Amino acid sequence: MDGTILAKCHGAGSLAQHARLLVELIVLNIAYNAHVFSPTLFTMLVVMALVTTMITTPILNLLGIENRGKERRTLRPFEAA
Repeated sequence: MDGTILAKCHGAGSLAQHARLLVELIVLNIAYNAHVFSPTLFTMLVVMALVTTMITTPILNLLGIENRGKERRTLRPFEAA
């Protein structure tokens, strides 16, 4: 597999959103394990992180803000030396 499937499915903005979500979930888990907030608040924050990540791209498209990285770059696999 040469990585073109990933490049076709995800634009640069989408990959940035996934990275943002991952960081949010890691920070939430660390805070929850440190007993910073209750299980109820933890659940609410996780749901909020998921929902806001999922609706960001459709809302930007509705507002007419296009993906500036429209040119698709193909990801090339590492080649053995």
